[in-house]
Amino acid sequence: MSMEQKTHNQSTEAHVWCEEDKLYLWMQLLGFDVTQPDYGVGELLKRMQMQPHAVMLYVFSPDIIHLHEGMEREVVFPADYCASYGCARNHLRYRQAWTNYDLRGLVRVLREHNIDAYLSIMGRSMQDFYHKEWLSEHKEILMYGENLFMNVLRRLNDGSYYEDFFVEKCYQAVRDYGLKGVHLADCFCPVEGSCYSRDYSADFVDQFVQHTGLKVPAEIATGFDTDAPEQLEARRRWIWGEHRELWIRFSAWRWQGFMEKLCGSLARLDAKVSILGAYLTDPFETLYITGIDLAALIAAGVDSVTLNVLPDSVRGPGLANLLHKLVNMLPLMGAQIGSEHLLSMIGVKDSTEEFDVLAHRPASLERTTYMALGYQLAQGQAFQRAASGLLVCLADGVTADQWETLRGWFKETYSHDVTEVSGPFVLWSQYAQDRLLPEYIATRRWSPHKYLTELSRRGLIFGGATRAETLNGLRNPLFVPNYDLLSATEKAAVQAYAGPVIGTVPVGFDWTTEVLQPQFRLADRDVRYPQEMFAVIPDATAESLAELTAELAAYPERPDTREEYAGDLVWAQESLSPFSSVEKGDFLDPGDTLYFSKISLGFLEALTELFMRLRRQTEPLTVNLPYTLVRRSDGTYLLCIYNTCEYYSKFHVQARYPIRRVTNVTDFPLLPAKFFVGKGDQGFVARYEEDFPFSDQRREFYNKVAPDGVAAFIVELDGV
Repeated sequence: MSMEQKTHNQSTEAHVWCEEDKLYLWMQLLGFDVTQPDYGVGELLKRMQMQPHAVMLYVFSPDIIHLHEGMEREVVFPADYCASYGCARNHLRYRQAWTNYDLRGLVRVLREHNIDAYLSIMGRSMQDFYHKEWLSEHKEILMYGENLFMNVLRRLNDGSYYEDFFVEKCYQAVRDYGLKGVHLADCFCPVEGSCYSRDYSADFVDQFVQHTGLKVPAEIATGFDTDAPEQLEARRRWIWGEHRELWIRFSAWRWQGFMEKLCGSLARLDAKVSILGAYLTDPFETLYITGIDLAALIAAGVDSVTLNVLPDSVRGPGLANLLHKLVNMLPLMGAQIGSEHLLSMIGVKDSTEEFDVLAHRPASLERTTYMALGYQLAQGQAFQRAASGLLVCLADGVTADQWETLRGWFKETYSHDVTEVSGPFVLWSQYAQDRLLPEYIATRRWSPHKYLTELSRRGLIFGGATRAETLNGLRNPLFVPNYDLLSATEKAAVQAYAGPVIGTVPVGFDWTTEVLQPQFRLADRDVRYPQEMFAVIPDATAESLAELTAELAAYPERPDTREEYAGDLVWAQESLSPFSSVEKGDFLDPGDTLYFSKISLGFLEALTELFMRLRRQTEPLTVNLPYTLVRRSDGTYLLCIYNTCEYYSKFHVQARYPIRRVTNVTDFPLLPAKFFVGKGDQGFVARYEEDFPFSDQRREFYNKVAPDGVAAFIVELDGV
């Protein structure tokens, strides 16, 4: 094929998956064709030229389960089963009329192609617009009175739990349609809203009181016969103001019980439960905001979490760029629940929500795909992706040429075969996560994810995450946020770690009782709850501690005009949505869902700079832009350079070893690497590879990265 016909990033060959890879498709029935004998499955696979592992059949309405009455007769589905919200069309076809028999037939054909089929639903009402809904007869499950959204943890009017009704009906639907399982998405798991504001109904508060044994204040107890707005607000002020931790943990306990019932029921069919679980939230935010402990739900039997990493499709005027916040959820979530249970959603297009990132912002989506599948989990000297694969959202309208583009991206992002990873790793601790909840409520201390987000915004991309029990053999710089919250066993593992350790503790932490003794400590200044960073740098990994820490002591003194919130932290502002376009104030950073106590810009810059200096001293090559670097079993390196600006940016790569070859992976840059040869009258002189024969002097190259894009290369170094 000629150069004009084929680019780096396109592939005309079917993709071959590795054993641990997963590609799931989230698809409306619009992605299939009810008029064809195979329901359009053959056409889908022809468009894709690769085999998905599963399809989440996005039927949208929970009534596909609520109103399921078996398969004795054929039933025509309402429009909001056939397309989400009754959407008229996607890029391929107009909405068609489907029946329960058609859906069963589609599942059968998918199964014949070794593709698992899940029934995917949301948890909201369309207020009888397309059909008479089960919820219109059971408004006791709806929050806020006549609202659109369910609280699936509530009880029905007869005193029974909704979940018991749902589990029975779900079992019947999965059995009758021959499904592999169910996917519980937006407004179902998690339910709409947050623990802060979601549901202070008499029923749910009564469940809370029964579980905790708390005595209800008299002025609140007298109002339990109504859910009038003033009563809801009184209950919220009492619970959120005085019993916040108990309320959050109660919610997590209820969710665990629900999933134990559902997973146990479907296990009798060898069927699985997949959940959205989080909503643009990292492990800590997921607990605090949604009231869900994902580790507990995995233990309850949940098979997968489909994390919505959608920075490209959610961008809009006045909204924060959520790239750093969303991609940094992945390494922590993977470490918390295991990569085999984590899928990263990528937002390619959605006819209902009317976005087509593949058409309108392909460079940005390509960057997200490389970043999402680039994070690794370290298990000693072995590595695996933090997420086992992707959930394509939504896949029903993706055309053949767009699938060709996606296959090109997947070729490298899915096929790492990683033997080494450059960059720091963050230590994940479930024990510390549990202890952080009361600490955060009291002081709004930073979570690990908040640290990673802010370091990423400053150009530092982590290689991934690890746990204390898998540290042996790893040598990368290790970031240990909130070291004081670790267990004794975890602290011992950190003390025994052979690589550099950089961490944080509150100022005033008592080091005299610790086995770990830092060589460098730096305290933040002029903030309400100052933190201290510390470092332990083994001599074998750095030229000198003095060089690494030079001038860092003065960084916290740098100007920082942001005002810190000085009021009562109990009622500090909480956006509870990263989409809020309202001015959040100096003490709540753009894109933050939660309020975190101020850490000075200088302190953050010192923390970033220490990691950057370590990278420059120890890694085989460095770049002036954010980057990731992994080595593969054939000895080559996959270098991904990320542009977080809305204009072209020039990158400059400097290697510690001679560069034998650089091969472009992404479509852009089109031209090969430009090597620095020397300095002439007009500045640096550059030559392409064919004009600059290999020598010991070939150690630097440069080029450009697309706006909001990624430039990926396979780099071969000599003498490594």
